[in-house]
Amino acid sequence: MRYNVNQVVLFMYVNFIASEPRLGGLFYPWKDELVGVNFKKLTCKEHHRVPGDWDDEIKYDGYVFSEIKDDKEELYNNQYPRASYGQTDDSANWMIIDHTTDDYHYYRDAAKHLEIILRGIRDLQEREPEWSKALQEHFDEMVKLIGEQGFDVKVEPVVFKKLDGTTESYPDILCCKLTQKEEVTNG
Repeated sequence: MRYNVNQVVLFMYVNFIASEPRLGGLFYPWKDELVGVNFKKLTCKEHHRVPGDWDDEIKYDGYVFSEIKDDKEELYNNQYPRASYGQTDDSANWMIIDHTTDDYHYYRDAAKHLEIILRGIRDLQEREPEWSKALQEHFDEMVKLIGEQGFDVKVEPVVFKKLDGTTESYPDILCCKLTQKEEVTNG
């Protein structure tokens, strides 16, 4: 499962002005203008088995997240009540839509957002070293902002578990894990 009930997950939306019209929502720090970064710290409230957009077979995972704001509960869906997959894309697995404003924004799981940046850093290192450097600076800034939201970021190689039970790791394929910092109370 992607998420567990009662798990706190940090979602983020990077608001920017693109330097030119283009498809997709990737921020290019070497040429786009960063407006700001918004976060939503949500609690996974429900897990459901759901059908997909292309069939009615109940075989996908859908989630409902909750946020208490001004004594009011707001609910956000992730692949619920139907799961949406492209032919080669599972990006909706890691998003919620902010429906609380007039202009809907897709918030991405912060760990997955960081992984996308890391992939860009790796892929551009030899071809476009200046772009790779700009992405590294952006990554470092996002990690700092995520820290200010109460989460630690750990970057490590992806470990693949094979069908025979053995594991294999690839040092060039990195994943990010966020853990919520312990709240310290004075008492």
